[in-house]
Amino acid sequence: MDNNTRNNKYRKITISLSFIIPVIAVLIGLLAGNYAPFGNKNILNASTNDYILPYYYELYDRIHSGVFLGYSTTFGLGYDFSSLFSYHLSDPTNLIILLLPRDFIPAILNILYMIKIGLAGAFCSILLLSKKDNSKNNSKKFPTDSD
Repeated sequence: MDNNTRNNKYRKITISLSFIIPVIAVLIGLLAGNYAPFGNKNILNASTNDYILPYYYELYDRIHSGVFLGYSTTFGLGYDFSSLFSYHLSDPTNLIILLLPRDFIPAILNILYMIKIGLAGAFCSILLLSKKDNSKNNSKKFPTDSD
């Protein structure tokens, strides 16, 4: 096995573990804490962000009804839904909520939370591996004064 093949295998294993280990840690936390989809609690309620959950319901309702942008009077005196979307809801992974029934939104958000933590670990690993590769290449291109 040549050095390049070994490095590629090392990168794949490292990135995979960087995704899997955080996902397992969050999964254990969801199980131990009795959070959805394994229990009746919700991550959004635990982090005092339960005001966001109705926005996901409204996103679901708006997309399924065909009226997406515009002014909404669902909460309080009303608000511009496009600004709410751009601030809270524009993450592309949130579109997964549209694939399942509306009642599953809290469970879907908890699963998305777990997936996003795993993706953060994987992309951090990719960044650190690329920095490591760049530092090796730069040390070959620019020898120090002591060499």
